[in-house]
Amino acid sequence: MREHGILRRALFAYTEAVLRLRGDTAPVDAGALHRAAMLFRTFGEDYHERALEEAHIFPVVRTLPGPAAVYPDVLTAQHERGREITDYILGATVHGMVGTADREPMARAMDALVRMYRAHAAHEDTRTSVVGNRLAFQSRRGGGVAGGGGLFTAWLPACDCRRDATGRPVTNR
Repeated sequence: MREHGILRRALFAYTEAVLRLRGDTAPVDAGALHRAAMLFRTFGEDYHERALEEAHIFPVVRTLPGPAAVYPDVLTAQHERGREITDYILGATVHGMVGTADREPMARAMDALVRMYRAHAAHEDTRTSVVGNRLAFQSRRGGGVAGGGGLFTAWLPACDCRRDATGRPVTNR
């Protein structure tokens, strides 16, 4: 999935931050980590996971015969754990710096997310991508999800990192 490539780019920032957090006592740019976590939240969790996979792809996969039908439950549990880790990263970076006492817990959280996500994306790319590709094709033809405009292209212009009081993304529409 093309979306996984965007999310992997955010994970590069986490991987580099883990090395810095564990390697020396130099300050880590918490603002950059916060922005990476917001990208992960708005694009990865709100759009890719909730609006695309959990709403459209996983329900179809659950109806398939054989062992593939259980993958959405495992992947959804991983989505939920990833959201918890993103909450932690956002909270720990909101003040613009990572304190000395927070360095190792932050490194562990980011390392755990990177490791989980690599395996997670590999499973999605190889086990659920056929359903996603089929839905995307139907959408482009006008007979699929999101009114035929394609979820990916319909959502991106509305993406904004601001959130309302309930935590939902504020759109430009």
